[in-house]
Amino acid sequence: MSGSLEESAPLVDAPASLTATDRAQHQSRRSSLSLKTTLAVGSACALLVGAAIVSSVNSARDASVQPLGARARSAKADAMDLEGDAATLGGDFYDFERVGGNLSCLPAMTSDYPNAMNGDDDRAHETEHKITPRDCSWYKQLHPFAQQRAKTPSSCAPANTLFVSIADSENYDIAKLSTQRVVNQKCFIERYILITLDADATRKCESEKLFHCLQYADGHAFDGLVHSGGHADDLKYKQLTWFKQKVTLGLLAANVDFFIFDTDVLLFKVPDLGLLLRKHPHTNVFYQQGQVGYNALYRGRYPYMQKNEYAKQHHQDAWNFNSGQVFWRASPTTLKIQRLALNYGPHPMEQERVAQAINELSMKGEAHAFALSYDDYGSGCADVNKLPGETWDFGSPEVLRHMRSWTTLHCDCGLGKSPGMIMIEARLECLAKYNSEELCVGIRSAEDWEKMKEERGASLGDQERLKKLTPASITRSKMKTMLARFECVLADDGRDCSDITVLALD
Repeated sequence: MSGSLEESAPLVDAPASLTATDRAQHQSRRSSLSLKTTLAVGSACALLVGAAIVSSVNSARDASVQPLGARARSAKADAMDLEGDAATLGGDFYDFERVGGNLSCLPAMTSDYPNAMNGDDDRAHETEHKITPRDCSWYKQLHPFAQQRAKTPSSCAPANTLFVSIADSENYDIAKLSTQRVVNQKCFIERYILITLDADATRKCESEKLFHCLQYADGHAFDGLVHSGGHADDLKYKQLTWFKQKVTLGLLAANVDFFIFDTDVLLFKVPDLGLLLRKHPHTNVFYQQGQVGYNALYRGRYPYMQKNEYAKQHHQDAWNFNSGQVFWRASPTTLKIQRLALNYGPHPMEQERVAQAINELSMKGEAHAFALSYDDYGSGCADVNKLPGETWDFGSPEVLRHMRSWTTLHCDCGLGKSPGMIMIEARLECLAKYNSEELCVGIRSAEDWEKMKEERGASLGDQERLKKLTPASITRSKMKTMLARFECVLADDGRDCSDITVLALD
């Protein structure tokens, strides 16, 4: 099997992963739809018309969707092109229904996972891990949209494979920064879809025509949500991260493979997903590693916070799992993983539930997950096992030199931030306040910044500047900083790249 791309079996026509009860329900809905259609026509030609309708529905479902032109188009234009396909799906698929005492949304979610279903859209903010009627209805749009994009010719993506991100208006510009180095590569952009969460993000996408975007529902489902406190208490954070897993479920049900990545992931180059498949043809899911130490790695020390012998012995494949970058292969196995993860919710960090689901199946030999190399698919959750006196990982010239060969870097990841990233934030605050690179480059820790503020205070008088750093501007600044350091090491012109800090204010 090595050296060939393994395509998954379609999941749409009564998937093999359905239970016997749900399979019977699936067929029952087909019979019900056919009967209703037949009764609607005149009695003289009822059988003839009914047969023609059934034939038409089946033909529409099996017909190939023609790819869009080279120019990126708006979500509305794409939706108009796909209206017929969505209508066809609407009869048999993604109907939010009650089966006995439980709900289902076939083919995405069966009735075997009651804790993953919620029949009330108005309570969606209290049950972020549950599929709602609105989610189920939106899958009717996502399904044909994803399948059409996945059929577009590409020289740098395997067949039936997408690149996917999710953004609201606050993160739309961050998504642009994430893809800055690859956006002009047609083979990437034709397979990249951006799910927009609000009307403002959709308007930006439609006006700029950089990406193929699909808006979630009516664009107002997340209105009123604001970031508050730490991740454990941040309602907006939990809603957005769990929504990523809902998108994952919908894409798996659409039977497409996809590399889904957070908008704070920098793509230095297009991920070579074909290479991963050739090396690991039987892997179900590939994932980014979380906490790592790059100084430790490149100097021959153990780069992790914990030992992984237990995980290896018990075949717990999702060890040190981070959901910021995940390559999913559509199959009944991965669909089951995602159903389990949603059913295990809630949790402040959805990735914990995804890892739990992967491990449950990998321990039984039903699934196989593979950790992406962290000196290729980089993690900003760094600085593990740093020795006293060593510079923080991303301030180390040695680490930066290695970064030249990386594919990606997840700049902001995990519940906590690495000390090195906190140091960068301290420099950004210094630049926003004092506008002096010479002054701020001397900050080597958050403690240095606190000491500087205490000593200098407002003593700079008119030179002092008070500019607000929002969470979005901090993320953009860190991403621009790491992009600038990456470009610096690529240039290899003798400069010290480790002190570069770029401030990006709103």
